Amino acid sequence: MCMMVMDTIIGFEWDDGNIGKVEARGFTVSDVERAFLNGRGTYFPDLSHSEAEERYWLIGISDDGRHITVPFTVRTERVRPTTAWTTARKYRKWVR
Repeated sequence: MCMMVMDTIIGFEWDDGNIGKVEARGFTVSDVERAFLNGRGTYFPDLSHSEAEERYWLIGISDDGRHITVPFTVRTERVRPTTAWTTARKYRKWVR
């Protein structure tokens, strides 16, 4: 994903569905948002789930030092995370 797209983001899109999925994995809305904003993550296209709309992955780190993977899409200049989970060790090398 081009970083220029992330530069146009004005916020996040949350509802009970994606909040519940994030919290079920032990993360908070704040953990996810900070992983996007702290500049330590890397973005990848999610080609296998991009049929209806373009989807991406963030592999990053929360402000409290936990490795986090966040699948998401961008809708009208807002990031919509679909869930989040602890990043597998083999993917942590992409965190800055």
